[in-house]
Amino acid sequence: MDGGNTEEQKEASYHMLLIGMAQGRSGWLVKSNREAGKERADIIIINRSKNAGIIIEVKHTNDEKELQTKAEEACQQIKDMNYRDYFLGFQINKVEEYGIAFCGKICKVLKN
Repeated sequence: MDGGNTEEQKEASYHMLLIGMAQGRSGWLVKSNREAGKERADIIIINRSKNAGIIIEVKHTNDEKELQTKAEEACQQIKDMNYRDYFLGFQINKVEEYGIAFCGKICKVLKN
């Protein structure tokens, strides 16, 4: 309830929750709203010890029936905005992409 009432504020609450959870992982470098490709990716994680990266795009909806669609939109945004380009300067062998949609306490996670 502390996250605000606008769509952007609600999305930011989930965004911050995910960043906090990822920061706790040893060896992970977590970046938020980092320029990547044509825009800014919500969350980018680099795990240098495994030469791996993760891209996460977060969406919020007030309608549980829209979770699948919103998660698909998040995955498509990762592709359309070329967020993978962020890793071009790194020796990253594997990049995973996740679109996550939230509605209250329910979420839908899709992997590209």
